[in-house]
Amino acid sequence: MAQVPFLAEGGPEPSATLIDFIGEHAADPLATVPATTRTPDGVGLLFHDDAHHFFTSVAAERAPAWRDELLIAGFLEVVGWRPIDDVTKSNVPLLVIAATDDKLTPPGPLLNLDPRPALLEVVEVPGNHFGVYTDGFSVSSGAAIRFFRRHLGK
Repeated sequence: MAQVPFLAEGGPEPSATLIDFIGEHAADPLATVPATTRTPDGVGLLFHDDAHHFFTSVAAERAPAWRDELLIAGFLEVVGWRPIDDVTKSNVPLLVIAATDDKLTPPGPLLNLDPRPALLEVVEVPGNHFGVYTDGFSVSSGAAIRFFRRHLGK
């Protein structure tokens, strides 16, 4: 089970400011970049769906040690990977909970996947990327619980 802030085409493009920042710091293996930003042209990987507000408010409430940063080297290792390209290779049950108005991980490529792998289950939840943790939590968590019970036993 994973939370993936991108899936395929249609996701947000990085700002020029972010690209410049990463370029300036990429040689340092310990350099970090903010995970979120308040503005679309800011230095941070996630802006859409009010990512900065979500992460900072959740951190304040539940994870005070969380730091708004990611290793640039780690980001650069996966920047070209498109998880949707590997969905058809899976030979294990896979549940994807797709937020219908998600701007960080637009659900279109997944919902339009044809043919859809037999072991892939998709549950759509209204709202944006973070709605599965807030207003849509009962739907998303219920789907996950049923999925795990079905595939891992009671």
